Amino acid sequence: MEADKITQQEKKKTLAEREKELVEIYIKWKKSFIFAEETNPEFKTFLQPPIEINRAYDHLNRVLAARHGLVEMSAGHSIEEYVTDNFDKVKGHLYRAYFDVLDWISMNLRESIAASFKPYSKDAIQAVAPEYFSQVVPLVQELSEKIAGIRNNKDVVNSGTLKLLEEYEVGVETLKGLRADTNKKIPGLAAYESKKQAEEMEHEKKIREQQIEHEKKMQEVELENERKKWEAEKSHFKRELMIALWAALAGGLISWAIVASYT
Repeated sequence: MEADKITQQEKKKTLAEREKELVEIYIKWKKSFIFAEETNPEFKTFLQPPIEINRAYDHLNRVLAARHGLVEMSAGHSIEEYVTDNFDKVKGHLYRAYFDVLDWISMNLRESIAASFKPYSKDAIQAVAPEYFSQVVPLVQELSEKIAGIRNNKDVVNSGTLKLLEEYEVGVETLKGLRADTNKKIPGLAAYESKKQAEEMEHEKKIREQQIEHEKKMQEVELENERKKWEAEKSHFKRELMIALWAALAGGLISWAIVASYT
């Protein structure tokens, strides 16, 4: 019933109302298309939307030709029917062009949000932007599912297309806001990572210094042990030498005493 009601409302629109509606869609498309080009990571142009605009322009010229009497109508067809039919086709191509641009923007924004946080550790994100995991990621996932539903249900000849486009616009604006918010966190994330890296380097430096100090002490201990061992060996050698000397001296005295006893 609602669809039939909308269809009847469409039929009652005046030519001026139809023209105004087409211009409004085109203005939205152009604004979004420029935004898409400027925010595309590689600054590349998506060709499909301009193709749809070109097709819309073709049908619009058919409308103008009919209104200026440059088209001959076949039997059973009126100028009004011809104009209405081509106006509907213009709108259909504009809808397709706008849907394509919103698809392009939403994919770029979702990719941009994820890519902007990719270089940073989970610790950095939790410290600087804790809402990323608790709010941003779930919201992006929710919007992705909603957008998928809109893309699946879009039908340019359906009377509910305008409502779907409006829902899509809301989703894209939400993504724009999320990207703007996440971009504001990048300097803080970079600063956190730099600070953390400096702290880690300082920590590693202290560990190296401790290792060097420990190795130095171990070398000193080893040298001291070697010195003590040498001193012990030298002392032992002296004792053995003295014993040998005293033994030799004693032997000499005994021999002298024996010789002296026979003389």
